[in-house]
Amino acid sequence: MSLICLEGASAVGKTTTANEIARITNTYVIPEVNLLFERPKVHI
Repeated sequence: MSLICLEGASAVGKTTTANEIARITNTYVIPEVNLLFERPKVHI
């Protein structure tokens, strides 16, 4: 299995590019960690 990692500055199109590659090749995008896990809730 091959993995492709896209890196770069914010708002340059990494997610759009990844989604387009996945659509064309019928593969999956592994979301970045902040989309996979919620931040812990801070109770004051």
